[in-house]
Amino acid sequence: MSELADREISALHDALDDEYQAWATYDQVIADFGEVMPFMNIRDAEARHIEALLVLFRHYGLAIPDNDWPGKVPRFASLLQACEAGVAAEVANAALYSR
Repeated sequence: MSELADREISALHDALDDEYQAWATYDQVIADFGEVMPFMNIRDAEARHIEALLVLFRHYGLAIPDNDWPGKVPRFASLLQACEAGVAAEVANAALYSR
């Protein structure tokens, strides 16, 4: 049984889903444009964020949802568009954690 309130569990799920989406987005950019910086480093950072959240899921005995984002994220026509989308996603990510 979890020691967390429903609101806290929901927040963990929202955070993990956001990190899954970010990882899949940066992974798609790398698939489309090759091993380009800064996307390699950012994808690695997203993987660390995911792992940190998974530690919490395990600690509290929560079922770990699958990452359903691969293949469902946008693709970009250029690295510039990918960078612009990445900035917007990181701003949204900060708002999620502020909430």
